[in-house]
Amino acid sequence: MAKFSQAFLQGLLQPTYQQGLFDVARSVGQAPAVMAMQERREATQTQVQELLQANANNPTELARLEQQYRLKGKTDIADMFAKASVAAKGLLQQQGSESISVIKQQLMQESDPTRIQQLEDAMVAVARQTGQSDPSSFVGAADKVIDTRTKRDNELFAQREQAIAQAYYSVSDEDKEKFTKNAEKAGFGKIITQLEVEKMRHESYVEDSKKRKADAKSPLNIPAMEKRIKDLPKNQQAQFKERLDQIKNLEPNFEEGETWGTGERERAWRQLDSLDRALFASNATIISTTNSKIKTLDIRLNTINKELEKPASNQQAKLYVTQAVSEISDERGLVDYLRPDVESSDARVTQRAIELATEAKNIALAEEKKKIEVELVELQKTFEPASEEEEETLEDPLKIR
Repeated sequence: MAKFSQAFLQGLLQPTYQQGLFDVARSVGQAPAVMAMQERREATQTQVQELLQANANNPTELARLEQQYRLKGKTDIADMFAKASVAAKGLLQQQGSESISVIKQQLMQESDPTRIQQLEDAMVAVARQTGQSDPSSFVGAADKVIDTRTKRDNELFAQREQAIAQAYYSVSDEDKEKFTKNAEKAGFGKIITQLEVEKMRHESYVEDSKKRKADAKSPLNIPAMEKRIKDLPKNQQAQFKERLDQIKNLEPNFEEGETWGTGERERAWRQLDSLDRALFASNATIISTTNSKIKTLDIRLNTINKELEKPASNQQAKLYVTQAVSEISDERGLVDYLRPDVESSDARVTQRAIELATEAKNIALAEEKKKIEVELVELQKTFEPASEEEEETLEDPLKIR
């Protein structure tokens, strides 16, 4: 025992031995603190995992937690929340995009205007909540669907209208009255009226031609044919005018004493009758096509009027951000000049860009609207009878009678 005590005392005098004992004592004394720290670390990690799981679909909250831990100096945990926020945002956008696609499908199948508007509102709301690039681009989707459906219905109506017009000329006189009544009940009264007018013109021409043919010295019924061609749409007149000019050249100059040669009169009358039949047959297509174009332009005009009442979308406004920054910068007062330059993210810039885009959009739409209105006026003239002055001009181009 004495030897052990003596050795122990000598060891205490040795620095390395003393350090070894000190380390042992410290480790023994610190064991509870180390264990407590480890438990706190595990508790923190558990808490972080719980927060990550609870906010897996909430990028806004994850971004807030990232900022919170970054301010505390816990960069590693902050980075975890940052990565989770990016992933959550991407997932949310994908889910939002899928939801919008489903709503669009419902929108295309819906026929109730109120329900269509509700679906549009739902698309805009989902786009905003899920961080889509330009939620405002979904504004007006209801109008587009309605316009597309109207255009499709119009095309179908035009096809049916053309079929009715073609059938009208082939229906026997005995069935004509029944056919027209059924067509009017089905909503095709307008084209029936137009076809009736054209039929009267044709019958009038045929009756007058028979009278003229009885007179060997009578000229061709050129004035009546000129009037009928004049009533056609302008883009349809050229081909018939060319044929009529060729027929007119066959006619003798009766004022200078010329007469029909052998067989010339009959050939000229046959060509004029052929032109009459061509006019009569083509009018079904002309009338139907003109009506269809009028309806299409009416739809576009209605769409333009709606668009003129709306501001430009954020996507359209992006084209004017540079100009907006320049204008806002030029408008800054003395106090503003002491501050940093205006950024593109500035609320004033965003508002000005939308204003500029809206102005440009409305100018373009106004120009298009003006052209459509002019075209509609011209198309409507297709079905207007020639004025008395026009009729006199056609019958006597030189106005010498």
